[in-house]
Amino acid sequence: MKAGRIVTLLLVLALLLTLGGCGAPEKKDSADSAASSAAGSQVVVHTDPYTDVTGKKVGISMPAQTDQIAVRQCKVMEDMFRRRGCEVTTVYADGTAGQQATDLGGLIGSGCDLLLIRAVDGSALTKVLKKAHAKDIPVIACGQLITGNDAVSYYVAEDSYRIGTMEGQYLIDTLGMKLDVNSKEYHVEFAAGDPNDYKARYRFNGTYDVLKPYIDAGILIIGSGQSTFSAVATPGYDSAAAEERLKQITNQYYTDGKILDGIICGNDTIAEGAAKAVESGYNGKNHVLIIGQGGDLKGLSAVLNRKASMTTYIPCEDEATVAAALGLVLLSGDPGDGNLIRDNAWDFSCTFDTSSYDNGTGILPAYLLTPVVITESSLKAELIDKGHFTLDGNTLQETA
Repeated sequence: MKAGRIVTLLLVLALLLTLGGCGAPEKKDSADSAASSAAGSQVVVHTDPYTDVTGKKVGISMPAQTDQIAVRQCKVMEDMFRRRGCEVTTVYADGTAGQQATDLGGLIGSGCDLLLIRAVDGSALTKVLKKAHAKDIPVIACGQLITGNDAVSYYVAEDSYRIGTMEGQYLIDTLGMKLDVNSKEYHVEFAAGDPNDYKARYRFNGTYDVLKPYIDAGILIIGSGQSTFSAVATPGYDSAAAEERLKQITNQYYTDGKILDGIICGNDTIAEGAAKAVESGYNGKNHVLIIGQGGDLKGLSAVLNRKASMTTYIPCEDEATVAAALGLVLLSGDPGDGNLIRDNAWDFSCTFDTSSYDNGTGILPAYLLTPVVITESSLKAELIDKGHFTLDGNTLQETA
């Protein structure tokens, strides 16, 4: 190992010892640091007894009825509210922000006491939600941040930064990387998500923060040199675009025996493109780790059939459960705080974050769900045994 690399590694080790126990990883740059802070704090929500909410009116707005995740989430939320005696009205837009704004106007005009919204476009609801704000109607943004609007009360979604750290840690653990002067070199490439999706930056920053000590030490090398979010983002999560970019990278930087160890992707669709790029454009004999996230049926099937190495998964019903429990607390007149998680004692991981998500008008308190890592070895225990999916031969099917 070259003397310069040894000095760099020793400096990194010294820095890590100095910072031991100091909290979150160093942020990669000032532009990304706000997103990187989404690590959250462990929390703890109000169950029974709620103040009587009988007769309260709840409005649920979803993007489209063709979205099966939205339909399943609505069923959970509707059941939870109706069991408490609430009147529930669910509206599905036709996939357009304009229709959703019209739908919301109708819900607000009908005298709703609470709104739960999965936005088609989180930046397109400012005007209509001013009416909700004027009537003091609490608004819960589900799965998608609603921006530029102080009408929004809470945000419930997956923990995007944490997902990124899980992707990075999977690479470290699977390759057996250690911060050691005698370590071999490893090579990685990034194919992040859509630059217009705020979650994509959170995920990338989480991954980069975990891997940064290894990159700084010269143990983990980005062969293409493309190491910023803007350089590796994939507009529209386009699988074909990711495939083409990664083909060019493998053809240019991974020839003459240079090994590519892994590609960390912004979601499972991008991971599909990465797998195709490796299959058609990489001449190395090693197994390249294709690391995705999102856990849709196609992505999970890719892990099952060894086309991808890892993804993450959150049952869509879990997010709906948190959103409805929070809504019942708000209808009861209680604050939505960390006690919600403690009191419900859910069998899934959720944290309460009060510092990370700024929608342009201020920080929104957020309930962030932590996914589970899905690999070929964990898939049966996490998906089949828990009843989320069934397996017919090599075909994975979602439980109805």
